[in-house]
Amino acid sequence: MPSGQAVTASAAENPDLFWALRGGGGGNFGVTTSLTFATFPIADADVVNVHFPTESFAQALVGWQNWLRTADRSSWALADSTTDATGTHCRILATCPAGSGNNVASAVASAVGVQPTGTDVQTFNYLDLVKYLAGNMNPAPLAYVGGSDVFPTINAGAAQRIAAAVNAFPPGAGRMLAIMHTLEGALGTVAPGATAFPWRGYSALVQWYIEPSGPPSTVTSWLSTAHQAVQPYSAGGYVNYVEAGQSPARYFGQNLAKLSAVRQKYDPGRVMFSGLNY
Repeated sequence: MPSGQAVTASAAENPDLFWALRGGGGGNFGVTTSLTFATFPIADADVVNVHFPTESFAQALVGWQNWLRTADRSSWALADSTTDATGTHCRILATCPAGSGNNVASAVASAVGVQPTGTDVQTFNYLDLVKYLAGNMNPAPLAYVGGSDVFPTINAGAAQRIAAAVNAFPPGAGRMLAIMHTLEGALGTVAPGATAFPWRGYSALVQWYIEPSGPPSTVTSWLSTAHQAVQPYSAGGYVNYVEAGQSPARYFGQNLAKLSAVRQKYDPGRVMFSGLNY
């Protein structure tokens, strides 16, 4: 703790601190010295990439959400659009039990309703799957600009606004990814007030990620434009992608008052400091 005291945070000991640490952002309550994890069985998995025409990104987002809502809980997927020196590329990336990849690829394409431009299926052991999803864990440092928006649902209007923001990315400004992460499935089975993370029960979030090739001001200006484009559909942002000048309420919503009270209790002298002041 900021006082120098060592404490245990769990459902039974200091439960308010445990609540705050589960989605309350880093650097506000102390220094973690040990963690206890619950483990689960692992198995090989298929990774499926289904590529779609660039102009179909909005339709792919709606299909992505619709497929996930009916998919088996052992499957997962993200949707993204990448703009780089070679152009703009749209895909849905899914993981599923080994051997089911081809069926999943067909189901994804059917849900989107657009003929894919390409499909590939690979099988990984669990560790290689983790490395693949982490971008093969490239150790080279990269400068980037990031942000996010959270959506109650991905309907046609929200999808079209996300696609419009992607299309407005300035040519030659760098590498940009708009990555859609689901907030449904197992994540949504926990009540929104059970942890400090407020967005359980929502549908998805978009991570805006840019590696600028010129002045950062160019891409930060575009990021503001992207937020404005989706504003009618956005409920807030994800604390892992904190942006300068944003209110903590954007990241913690209805949980901010309780989170602030917990911080005041455990760090009344404001010894700990992070990018969010609450």
